[in-house]
Amino acid sequence: MPAVIPFFNSSKTTCIYALKPCCPNVEDLVDLLVCLSCWFENCGCLQSFILKSMHGNMVIWGGVWTTGCDIEKALDLVPSKVKSCLPSVEAFRKMLSPLAKIMMANWYDTYCGETRCGLPAAKISRGDVVTIRLIMTEPEKQASLSYAFLAMLKSFFLKTKGLSSYTCFKSHDGDKVVGLGVWDDSEPAYAWVFNSDHHSKIIAYLQGLILDTKYDIMEVVYATGDDPPLLLQTR
Repeated sequence: MPAVIPFFNSSKTTCIYALKPCCPNVEDLVDLLVCLSCWFENCGCLQSFILKSMHGNMVIWGGVWTTGCDIEKALDLVPSKVKSCLPSVEAFRKMLSPLAKIMMANWYDTYCGETRCGLPAAKISRGDVVTIRLIMTEPEKQASLSYAFLAMLKSFFLKTKGLSSYTCFKSHDGDKVVGLGVWDDSEPAYAWVFNSDHHSKIIAYLQGLILDTKYDIMEVVYATGDDPPLLLQTR
């Protein structure tokens, strides 16, 4: 069963962590994130997903929560068998620190999206290829950037071959917008990524609203509904 990200739901909010692994084996970090995801899904997190860069060394963990849920309270409920991966660690940041550096951590609300099937939600499954774009702006320009990004999405989505869904997020701190695209397979995703004309049009369209932008193509390595790891199966 895939993770589902609703486009319009004021009762749900999404936490996204961008992590840069500092361990020899990235799978050690992924395994810990899977353990945490499975437990969080039992104590307030409605959906979660883990993305791994296909060419870089970035890992992203995302969780969809009911608005008002406290991730720190959820961490207090993490069982000892999960904490035993890294003994004596009591907080998410400290729990991850031996394996990764947290590059960015923010809460986001979805504010628009498109799907080929017409459903008001994106579905993410293990093995999917996704593209993610982060745009940073000044807080007073987030509303304008969000609107411009929506208009841009409406103009290119149906014309883009192989793009099955696209979700737009805006950060609670007011200075970021994120776009998450889910693709049918890697071929159209790479064709879109390496289309310099397409990217120059995006930058031109958002001119005056961007302070910085980051982009990556990633693979979904975990999504809600995947089999839990042995660590949790043996609880």
